[in-house]
Amino acid sequence: MLLLNKYKIEEFLQDPGSTTGYFSQLSHEYRLEILKHGINGDSFERIIAIYLNNIPCMLAISKTSLSFPLFLDILQNAGQIPIGTRLFAPDSSIIRANLQISLIDKKKIDNPIIARFIEDVKYEGAQLYSRMSDFVFEEQFMHLDEYALPGLVDILNDTKI
Repeated sequence: MLLLNKYKIEEFLQDPGSTTGYFSQLSHEYRLEILKHGINGDSFERIIAIYLNNIPCMLAISKTSLSFPLFLDILQNAGQIPIGTRLFAPDSSIIRANLQISLIDKKKIDNPIIARFIEDVKYEGAQLYSRMSDFVFEEQFMHLDEYALPGLVDILNDTKI
């Protein structure tokens, strides 16, 4: 299923803009499930599942060093101000860099929370699309890993966007 519909999903993943903004065009029924939010060693990590129409569509891991005050504040306060709102604000001076899109074997996902979620939704395919990028402000950065689930492919194929 995933590879047969690769053009819309690849187009979506190549867009360096706000995923949240794009999702708001796809569905009015949008919600986040926080899978982890807190300190992990010398980093702050936020792991979420994004649902559209109650369908799991994307998993994301945002991670920054505890020594990067801007991105630490963005992640710690994501419950009050969505991450994308701050990252893509016109006056933020934050840039998205190192955008890489690839297919990844689900067995090679090393984050146990993400791997367990994929197993729990009983995704039968061997591969998932991933998008990795960095957000940079001066000498600070935040790394973002995103995994597109089959539900996103289905929703993209059913929409006229």
